[in-house]
Amino acid sequence: EFKRKLTESTSNPQMESLIPVGSSSAGMEVTASALIIREAPAGRDTGSRYNKGEIVSVDQKCFVSSEPWMHTPAGWVSGRYLTGWLLQDGRWWYVEPGYTYPAGCCREIAGALYAFDPDGWMIEAKNIQPDGSIRT
Repeated sequence: EFKRKLTESTSNPQMESLIPVGSSSAGMEVTASALIIREAPAGRDTGSRYNKGEIVSVDQKCFVSSEPWMHTPAGWVSGRYLTGWLLQDGRWWYVEPGYTYPAGCCREIAGALYAFDPDGWMIEAKNIQPDGSIRT
């Protein structure tokens, strides 16, 4: 089983471009005991927190100094402390704690088995050939 860590290399500590994403209807689960909600990615603390096990939806992500940030209805949070399905560019991938993801393997998630290509995208039935090979 393989995992990949998502990082963006940059020498510029400024925020990189915003990427529209969507979470599944089940949302993403907070894995930290208390997740700080910020006004902007890597920005000022709003004083609010999400608690471990809370479910949040996300609609954007970005990187600041190679750190992942996700936008929720309450503000920005570190992407390292969320887990769940994300929709990006019409394809699904599964974020695990630490902002890692399964790649080139099958994984059981919430009682269902999913296959992931080498880049971490979920393989959909339309991409499986009758002989079982994967259409890329």
